[in-house]
Amino acid sequence: DDTALFSFSDGKIHATNACKAIRELGESNGVEVNEDVMIMGVCQSEDLYIISLLDGRIVTAKNIVLATGAWTKENLKNWFNYDIDTEIHSVAWGYYKVADDLQSLPQWFCFRKQMHTNAYSECQGLYYGFPIENEEEIGRRRVKIGTDFTPEGKLFRPDSMSDFNYNADVDIKNDMREFLDQHFPQVDDLISIESSPYN
Repeated sequence: DDTALFSFSDGKIHATNACKAIRELGESNGVEVNEDVMIMGVCQSEDLYIISLLDGRIVTAKNIVLATGAWTKENLKNWFNYDIDTEIHSVAWGYYKVADDLQSLPQWFCFRKQMHTNAYSECQGLYYGFPIENEEEIGRRRVKIGTDFTPEGKLFRPDSMSDFNYNADVDIKNDMREFLDQHFPQVDDLISIESSPYN
């Protein structure tokens, strides 16, 4: 049997607004924010880190936070000759239409402990969903549904981000639809689906 967790009272955060708030807080305390700038290299000289930018500028800092997600392993190797034992995993998520008469859906998680996914026998699936979003600017209501399992093989676990495929696997796409038909038949047609990289 599936095991499901859900909560009608959990809050959620708007990621873009949260980042804006953190930026404003930093700038109000003297932090200089540079956007859309590619870092070409990082090296360390005594007590400073020296960061080379694509536009030719050089930035120095006493401390850095390397928050580069799935690129972290490659960046550590290229910039500091340091190896970490991590894998890149591809996980799929998408937006689905919801009917106008559907008032709400909870935030939920479903762990299939005893049952494998329909598409890949080695995966015990974790499926999740968020409350309904009202997208007024595009004139529709939608819900975000995703998976958190990664099949074996280079298609889903590439060696580097240069090999990463952002297109969702068709079998996982079909598996998500089958899962929704079983548990949330009130969720309508797929709007868009893609894969994101995780370490």
